[in-house]
Amino acid sequence: MKAVIFDLDGVLITTDDCHYEAWKQMADEEGIYFDRAINERLRGVSRMD
Repeated sequence: MKAVIFDLDGVLITTDDCHYEAWKQMADEEGIYFDRAINERLRGVSRMD
């Protein structure tokens, strides 16, 4: 075997809650309102957008 390709996020583990908690903590520290509904709207959006 020369290589192995696997999809970690959403297949082996789910990191959605970890990402939400990290963004929520950052928003709280900056005084920005952030909840799960906002998080859902931003999922999949490029950080450049």
